[in-house]
Amino acid sequence: MAANPGRQGRPWRRARQFVIHYYICPVHGVQHCGICHTYVDITLPGTHRDGPAADHIVKLEDGGAPRDPANLRLVHHRCNSARENHGRKRRREAQVARPSRDW
Repeated sequence: MAANPGRQGRPWRRARQFVIHYYICPVHGVQHCGICHTYVDITLPGTHRDGPAADHIVKLEDGGAPRDPANLRLVHHRCNSARENHGRKRRREAQVARPSRDW
């Protein structure tokens, strides 16, 4: 099984490029980050912290469609990473073993 199912290969790159180049914020009418609502400079590379990235609105592990444009939104690379790390921390805290009784 692939390490990132649905997030690699040509179909993913096409979906990502579609979101980066054609996503227009319905409220502001320009390309704004879906998380922090500030302008996203699409001329920066995707690896730059302020560069563009495609974010899954409904996470894949929660049943979101991997390449559906309706499930993707334009975000900064840093905002997407922060959201991802926050979710990991929350899942990790939920998995911490609880003692069987109070000592």
